[in-house]
Amino acid sequence: MRTTFTDGVASRIEKIRYLVVNAPSVYNVLLGRPTLNRIGVVPSTSHMKVKLPSMEGVVITIRSDQKEAR
Repeated sequence: MRTTFTDGVASRIEKIRYLVVNAPSVYNVLLGRPTLNRIGVVPSTSHMKVKLPSMEGVVITIRSDQKEAR
């Protein structure tokens, strides 16, 4: 599936294979290490952010919300 990563300023589109399961979860999607490594993601669980480069070399920062995560 073509997936868009964006922070509202820069974006990147990648083709990612997903496995869909019917299970309760607090997450919308889980990306495996092979995918994260392939697209160059740098995660920070303590800051609830991930950063990755766009195709133009601009850093995309995707933030999460602590309240929304709960």
